[in-house]
Amino acid sequence: MNTTPLLTTLAPALMALIFYVANRFFPPSISNGGFFSKAPEWWARDEKTWNTAFSYLTTKLGIYALVLLVICIGLTFVHWEYAPLIGFVLLFVFFMLANYQTRAYMQDKVK
Repeated sequence: MNTTPLLTTLAPALMALIFYVANRFFPPSISNGGFFSKAPEWWARDEKTWNTAFSYLTTKLGIYALVLLVICIGLTFVHWEYAPLIGFVLLFVFFMLANYQTRAYMQDKVK
């Protein structure tokens, strides 16, 4: 069985799930630094708002990861050579959309 087309088509969804897990389980920390990153000093000035925005971003990334997973699973049944390209384009679009929505959310909450 040739698993290369399957893995190539599902790769964008797996990458999106990795982004979600990294944001969900390893958030930035103000104290000693998180596992991956340390929150900047200005984060401490309004920690509640920034933590809310970060959880909003994580929620959006999770939703888009699930949507991308469904799309990529659907694309595995379509034997088309450009199916992985569609997945990677959607990965980029969903990642940018989640960040844009979080920025818009912060524009409304932080004056």
